[in-house]
Amino acid sequence: MRTLTMREWQLIYREWRKQYAHLPKRARGRIVRGCRGKVLYESKEEAEGIAASLDRRGSKMISMYPCDICSAWHIGNTDHDPGRPNRLEV
Repeated sequence: MRTLTMREWQLIYREWRKQYAHLPKRARGRIVRGCRGKVLYESKEEAEGIAASLDRRGSKMISMYPCDICSAWHIGNTDHDPGRPNRLEV
């Protein structure tokens, strides 16, 4: 479990963005929101262990998902599709 500094994240993002530059800003923004500022977990098992100890936020479900930007796992809240990868289907 670790976090990235803003500088580290920006370096990773610049490389990731090259392959998705042709897509609308809004589409890329959804992926960015799922990565920037989040804790990085090295494995799904590590994320599952932490997620099991978290409380739900109202009706939202806890979601663990792989991230195409940083290649780690993140934990978030969702109304649907828990575990949906943080990536664009191109």
